Amino acid sequence: MSDCGVDRSNVVEAGDKLDVYSAGDLLAAIRQAMSRPGGLTIDLAGSARIHAAALQLVASAARACAESGRDFGLSGVSPEVAELLRLTGLGRVLGFGDVEAPEVDR
Repeated sequence: MSDCGVDRSNVVEAGDKLDVYSAGDLLAAIRQAMSRPGGLTIDLAGSARIHAAALQLVASAARACAESGRDFGLSGVSPEVAELLRLTGLGRVLGFGDVEAPEVDR
């Protein structure tokens, strides 16, 4: 899974560190993007790991997009994040079905 439901009209670059400390910055960027018309894509390129706080923001953004009739997508999803989406069932909740994660070197 590299690009799911991608709409390039409003892209939020999540950055490389998605934890409780950076969640506020991600929330501010999502809110700013949602203030503009069009869909929303959260670009996870460079985000090898994503903590629960950031996962919650992604799920909330997807829900807000669905409620307002906007497209929502993820891009640049690493194999590790795809595996986390699959394991948590969030890929299915976000409307991407069961996320197939590529092989992860351990």
